[in-house]
Amino acid sequence: MELQTLMIDYLAKTLGKSNDSVTELIFKKSDDGKISPDIADNALELLETAHADHVKGLGGDDLKAEYDKGHQAGKFEALSKAETDLKKKFNVEGKKIDDIVNAAILAATKAESSEDKVLTHPLFVGLKADSEAAIEALKTEYESKISEIKTTAEKQARFSQHLPDIDQAMQEAGVVMPKNPAAAKTLKSAFLEQFKAYDFDANETGTYLKDSNGKLLKDAHGHPITLSAFTKAKSSEWFDIEKQPGRKTPGNDPNDPTAPATKWTKDNVPKSADEFQTAYFNITDPLEQSALAKAFEESQTGG
Repeated sequence: MELQTLMIDYLAKTLGKSNDSVTELIFKKSDDGKISPDIADNALELLETAHADHVKGLGGDDLKAEYDKGHQAGKFEALSKAETDLKKKFNVEGKKIDDIVNAAILAATKAESSEDKVLTHPLFVGLKADSEAAIEALKTEYESKISEIKTTAEKQARFSQHLPDIDQAMQEAGVVMPKNPAAAKTLKSAFLEQFKAYDFDANETGTYLKDSNGKLLKDAHGHPITLSAFTKAKSSEWFDIEKQPGRKTPGNDPNDPTAPATKWTKDNVPKSADEFQTAYFNITDPLEQSALAKAFEESQTGG
């Protein structure tokens, strides 16, 4: 099997999608609509989004069902192999493992055997140990997968919750977005992508960044780096910076008119971090993104 085919099969099963759907996420399309062999520029982003959507769709019952399914599959596979080997080796029949083992022992010893002898026979004890080990290994594997899914979902939620803080720090830094809304959206999405490599640690003294090993990022002086400071430092590498003069009371200066009212109210502002993130990245106007971020933050803090 080719590596490309293997990866598409794996991603299709992991994301709960068809092979064709995964292929359309990964590869570019030519002008006539056909799939080309070239990887799409935003393939990784599309796969991450598909995975996040898949994870959100898995409730606790679904995860338990997946575990139970794997648990039963491992148990069935281990026992089925043992049953087949015993039947072949001792030329016996039986529908249950206990019956097969009992018949195998009788065939081997050519003598009557009580239930106690069967349960303590080396053949039965060894078979039972092997099957339990196979089931335990499968259980550990699925528990690890469930833990990984939970950790990823929680980290994604923290990223969504701190988008308003990143947006506020960009404004304070004097970021000037491209005039083209589509270009502004693309640039900002790429800028925010780098934050996904970190985790957020918020407490009463501020919000700090952690690396992939869970350690706080520190500056040259050994001090923990805040999310605001990190955002402002990185903003100068991505955007034009224009420091704004001190704001005057809106309406008193003809050159500084009252800011237009936002369309976001307590009735239509996103209620959760997931809803906020979806709405935020669907907006092309940076000013409207800022308005949404501010409204969402106020709704969460009761402002």
